[in-house]
Amino acid sequence: MTGRAMADDSLFIVIEGLDGSGKTSVAQQLHRSLSQTHPNQVALSYEPHDPSAAGLYIRHVLTQRVKTSPWALALAFALNRADHSHHLIEPFLSARRGRRIIICDRYRLSSLVYQSTGGLSMEDIYHLNRRVRQPDLTLFLSVSPHNCYARLRRRPNDRELFEKNLAARARKYRAGIALLRAKGETLIEIDANADFRQVFMRVLDALRAAGPAWLHIQPPLLLDETAPAPGDLLASSDADLLDWAAKLEPEAVPELTAAQLKRLFKAFLLAQGFGWGAKLDWAEAEAYELRGSLPLGIEQSGIALILESSQQSDRITHAIHHLLDRQMARDFIIVLDKGQPEPVQRFAPDGSLGGAAAVRILTLQALVDWLTEQNQQAGQNGA
Repeated sequence: MTGRAMADDSLFIVIEGLDGSGKTSVAQQLHRSLSQTHPNQVALSYEPHDPSAAGLYIRHVLTQRVKTSPWALALAFALNRADHSHHLIEPFLSARRGRRIIICDRYRLSSLVYQSTGGLSMEDIYHLNRRVRQPDLTLFLSVSPHNCYARLRRRPNDRELFEKNLAARARKYRAGIALLRAKGETLIEIDANADFRQVFMRVLDALRAAGPAWLHIQPPLLLDETAPAPGDLLASSDADLLDWAAKLEPEAVPELTAAQLKRLFKAFLLAQGFGWGAKLDWAEAEAYELRGSLPLGIEQSGIALILESSQQSDRITHAIHHLLDRQMARDFIIVLDKGQPEPVQRFAPDGSLGGAAAVRILTLQALVDWLTEQNQQAGQNGA
């Protein structure tokens, strides 16, 4: 696709960068900030996109559960992006309901960098992906490989297929940026070596300078994600948690701290009739035993899995497979993932992975919808 003028009624923003550059955190914060000034008009997505075609296959390759050739992987990424664009990006941006904004964590530039190997050139990869929608603006978070490695060391011990040779990756990103600029795309490099607050303010400055005139931006209140919530997750009584959740306003959910989100997640599950059990001794992610009942009194056991904001969607699949491989989950897994843009979704059409435990992904929007419903019911009961 050739260069295109920025649309009057939509904005497609892509956040790119090396592993460890902070792009996922920036994308999530940008989604929260723009949602304040453009309510119900902003969507957040990511690539590779698990629900789209070839999504699970790509995750299996990235977590090294499946081996494949560079050509096959490049085709899988191109198919995944084409399906993602057709079913999510294009429909959202084309909807005639106000000015729409979509933010995507990784897009075509990542494919130029990661799939141009094994005899495939960047031009080859560009040709495979040439028909997908071109971003209006790509923001590349430029971070030194040294700082990226330092940030990656703070993550869990699992390593993705691509989290290595970052100096070489950085050089390929420079080449990919040059190629896309030559094709007419708008890319802005942002120095992202500073702390998150400074980096995010630079992102907002770039949007003010390069975004459309109708884009309204106001600096967000960046909350301290480590701030403790009142009471420990396990120490609080079920009644106290449900009472606390009942007093929350739905619009406050995106600004909750990580600790408060855990409390809301537990309150949601308690309200659905689940029994909350002991914390599992597992280093991959925070996980708790769950109990549930089917009709006729049939008991089920499962796991509540909590993924922190620093964990990307590819780590969800890795964590779930780890649980299933170790037979730690028998019937179901319910995942709280702060980063997922879609509402409740499943990792396979039948809600399972290989016929094993059913997996449900719970997002911020699902919690917002639940609180909205609770408030409406409380209003009706009080009327």
